[in-house]
Amino acid sequence: MSLNDSYGLVILAGLANILMIWGPGLILGHGTGLRGWPLTATAPLLGYAVAGLCGPLTTWLGIPWGAWTYCGSTLVLAVLAYLLRRLWRGRDEPLGSAARWQRRDHRIAIAGVAIASVAGALIIALGTGGLTHLPQDWDAPFHANGIRYIADTGDGSFTGMGMINWYETGGTFYPNAYHLVAATVYNITGAPITIVMNAQMALLPAMLALALLGLLHRFRVRALTCSFTVLVAVSSVSVIYDQLWRGPLTPFEIASILSLAFVLLAVMVLDERRIGTGAALVLAAVGLLTLQPSGLFTAVLYLLPILLGRWLKIPRRTWRELGILATAGVASIVISLPFISGLLSSASEAPGITWDKHFPFSQSVGSLLTYQFLSEHPQIWLAIPLWIGLIRFKNLRDARWILGGSLIFACLFILTMSYNGSTLVVALSRPWWNDQYRLLALAVLPLSLVAGHGLTETGTAIAALLRKVNALRRAAFAIAFSVVFLAFFVLTKGFYHSVNAAAIAFRYGNGPTVSNLEYQAMEHLRSVVRPNEKVMNDRYDGSAWMYAISGAHPVAGHFSDNQVGAAPSLLMDHFDEYDADARVRSAVRQLNVKYLMVEKGFVRNTNQRAHGLRHLDRVRELHPIYHNRDATIYRIEDGRHGT
Repeated sequence: MSLNDSYGLVILAGLANILMIWGPGLILGHGTGLRGWPLTATAPLLGYAVAGLCGPLTTWLGIPWGAWTYCGSTLVLAVLAYLLRRLWRGRDEPLGSAARWQRRDHRIAIAGVAIASVAGALIIALGTGGLTHLPQDWDAPFHANGIRYIADTGDGSFTGMGMINWYETGGTFYPNAYHLVAATVYNITGAPITIVMNAQMALLPAMLALALLGLLHRFRVRALTCSFTVLVAVSSVSVIYDQLWRGPLTPFEIASILSLAFVLLAVMVLDERRIGTGAALVLAAVGLLTLQPSGLFTAVLYLLPILLGRWLKIPRRTWRELGILATAGVASIVISLPFISGLLSSASEAPGITWDKHFPFSQSVGSLLTYQFLSEHPQIWLAIPLWIGLIRFKNLRDARWILGGSLIFACLFILTMSYNGSTLVVALSRPWWNDQYRLLALAVLPLSLVAGHGLTETGTAIAALLRKVNALRRAAFAIAFSVVFLAFFVLTKGFYHSVNAAAIAFRYGNGPTVSNLEYQAMEHLRSVVRPNEKVMNDRYDGSAWMYAISGAHPVAGHFSDNQVGAAPSLLMDHFDEYDADARVRSAVRQLNVKYLMVEKGFVRNTNQRAHGLRHLDRVRELHPIYHNRDATIYRIEDGRHGT
């Protein structure tokens, strides 16, 4: 594939991702009665809700998942939402509204969203080699193989995408809304899975900017503060970029960002009491569950302080609003019962994780206040606006309650960073895998509002000084905020693009898990491996990627060996005893293994070659058919198992 072809596919995949993420959500959101900023802010979450709800349902009905199924499901749900609103007409009780912005305010907000979306996408592109490099970390082949499997088979069930690794046990439960949407993009464009995944990641800043803007608009925050807030959010390394080399944790990141859209819908339901918005809230809960269940936990903790603020201000509405939210919760549970059943079963089997302690208490607090998380130096030009915003905190008025969620996650971050040996800490943080860096991202995200507010307050102070000069009085506002924006851009050296891109690039590129030569070897499998044949491979080298890259089914389709079945485990430990062990030959016949692939790269530098692949010279009927410096492919030619 030429460089021009690669970038053409990147553009095509990017456009297709925009269409498949926002398109269904805009149609469904319009059907529920959403308009304006709330519609654009919540559209991605509603789009994922359509996929997450209807993918398993259509598979159960015998309808394969694909772009047409996705579109048809969207239209059905949009019509049902519209009919529900028609039947309920006259019972809605509009009680509140968002800020009434002037035309200039909307232009400022649009400019902020556009700059943040483009800047964030460019940072991600820089970190991923123009969105073409392969992610090298733990979660990547699982997501990539799952996307390819759904696209190839149309199986949108909760367990289907796990069939590449857990085929012996009938798959494994996993939330698949992200993968269902990506599978439609893959089918439409034919772009490599890596480009499909990276192009979807490049839209994270746009999702974040719109979700933040929609929520802040509801709380009557100034348009300038909204714009500065989204610029701060896409400049912070921990909010988006740190999660993209770890894994990448794209489903978690999408769910975390779109939890803000859920909070927006919840506040709208309580303010307006419209049945259409209530239906959108129920679907949003389903969307978060099927993207990544931790996203719903995040949304609830972001929402709780906001509810507390509402009820302290007007206590008499507490019980009625609790009833509204409880009704929406029950409806969400009923719709999601099959998913919740699988989730509970999966959660009961998952062990708790305890990470190493990193910082003492004081250093954990200091890291939050100075934006110093991953580098030797703090992101000081985000920290200074944060300090100014904290000094002028009271001017945020009702929007101050949004920061309650930041306080909750900051406490969890500090606990896991400083006291992670505690059983209580592990239990409290389990929905987020007890992971300090995920909790850090969730704490820093709402803090962006305080830093954005600090920039606005700085601009306001400068404008007040300029108005004292008669010649500058009329242009004071424009001059002041142009100066603040340009100063922020220059001092952060382009929204800290080099720091943020470097954080992503740490696990993207030519190795260590999959080198360019190993990628070429896996592409070669496409021409030799027939359907239903499997390729023996090492679980911890990069060959787990082979299905996503070539369609060839590996014995080990992911780095995890938990509950993969007896035959794959036996081969991983004893394949090189093939000539002497009848059990090994039986497992090879059972799995229909015809080829073997070994690579040099491993997912972790502590990994070593699987025990069963250390003495391949013992296997007489292994014949090399492809070799380069980093990978070798063998054909197994033994009449005793039918070759």
